Amino acid sequence: MPAQQLLADPVLQSMEAIAQQRVVYLDPTNWYLLDGAGLDALQANINQLIAALSAD
Repeated sequence: MPAQQLLADPVLQSMEAIAQQRVVYLDPTNWYLLDGAGLDALQANINQLIAALSAD
């Protein structure tokens, strides 16, 4: 089940992060491949986090 569908659940909508739209969706492929892909996947993950946290 995609995260967006899961977080659309009415029970979860009361969570502060969801209610304030402070949820970041990251590319799961890079996180899955991190163990074998090395520094490129790690750098891609870091770039996604920096972009998400800098968006405010």
